[in-house]
Amino acid sequence: MLPKGKLPKRDKGHDNIVPEYRCLKVPVSIDHTVNTSILVVTNSSIPSVSDHTKMKEMPRQHFAWALASLFCFLPFGVAAVINSRKVRPLFQEGKYQLSSAASRRAKVYSVLSTVIGLLVATIIASLLLIDCRFYEDNTTIVELHNT
Repeated sequence: MLPKGKLPKRDKGHDNIVPEYRCLKVPVSIDHTVNTSILVVTNSSIPSVSDHTKMKEMPRQHFAWALASLFCFLPFGVAAVINSRKVRPLFQEGKYQLSSAASRRAKVYSVLSTVIGLLVATIIASLLLIDCRFYEDNTTIVELHNT
């Protein structure tokens, strides 16, 4: 018989861990017409489905790439650094899915920052190159016209 209320995690007199129990509702069909559910009490030492899905390794933080992306496009670079710094604390708190999501967001923001930074640099370099060629051509025409 289980006591009412919460079970203590530790026994008061000893350092032995008192087992925790889980209550599960299991659907049961009788004669394929009546659907009912029964309450099953299990010991928590039995691994559940969620125990097998927990991650064993911490996801990558992508911190170096996030720092480098600060120099490409600042807004996305800051977002990448913030998300890369969230990965470890979330993993240590046991929030594995949030940790993995923060890692993915850090990577996405780093990629976006790098791509946007390279595109802007390419556009600026091409505009400067075109402007220099235009200036050289105009000075030649002006010199010929003055002589």
